[in-house]
Parts: sequence; C-alpha cells; structure tokens
Amino acid sequence: MKILHVIPSFAPAWRYGGPIFAVDEMTRELARAGHSITVMTTNIDGPGVLDVSTDRPVDRAGVEVWYFPVERPRGWCYSRALGRALRERIPEFEIVHIHSMFLWPTFAAARERMGRAAREFVLREFSFERFRAAWREVLAGFRREGKLRP
Repeated sequence: MKILHVIPSFAPAWRYGGPIFAVDEMTRELARAGHSITVMTTNIDGPGVLDVSTDRPVDRAGVEVWYFPVERPRGWCYSRALGRALRERIPEFEIVHIHSMFLWPTFAAARERMGRAAREFVLREFSFERFRAAWREVLAGFRREGKLRP
C-alpha cells in the first residue's frame, strides 16, 4: 500500500518530542512490512533548520522523507513548497495519515485530501467533527470575553 504521512516536523528534530518518535517508528515498521511509505514535513528545528536536503527525498530505513523549507510564520510550520507538493502528490496515495493538529501542514493536507483519490484519510486521534466542535468552543470563549465579534 502507498501511504503518506504528513507531519509538521520530523526526525531528527527530536526536540519536538512524542509525535516525531511515534511517527518515525511507525513508518519504519510499515516499510519493513512491505508498504511504500512517504513522509512530507518541514525542516524546522527550533530557531534553526535541520541540516537535510530540501530538493530531494532522504531515505530513513526504507522510508522516503521529503523535507520542505519552513517559512514565516514559523510557529505554524508554514511552507509553500510543502503545500505545492501536497497538491501535486496526494492523489498518488491510498492512505493519507496526518499528525499534529492545529499547524499549517495539517490544514494543507486536509484541504488537499478533500475529494481526492486517496481511499482513506486518517487524522490521528481526532475527527473533523470533534475538531470543528473544539474550534466552536474556542471562538465562543473569545466572543464571551469580547476578544472576537459575533
């Protein structure tokens, strides 16, 4: 199976913790099981960037990892190049697995996946309905505090 994992930051940016460790191990195991695994991510690493290629894939134990240059606003892990790649390549994959909610790569992948060819769309530990409900609560709180107009 062809599986795409989209995550805002990835190994060796270990400073970001849990999701990177989990996705790194998961993708290696899936590759060992014979699946074709691709990761699309940014090269963000704290205030700097990873020393990785951003113009060709990097092989990590049988996993094809594409790092894209992070841009401003860095806190959102924004990358125009990643957005273009998602737009062009998502139809190639049978499964798209998205990690780390509330950052730009997650929204970009979800937007591109809507109505595309991938059979499955996995939003790790979250559903769109729960996501929308959570945002409605946040916005309602801002309105109650007068920080957002109705």
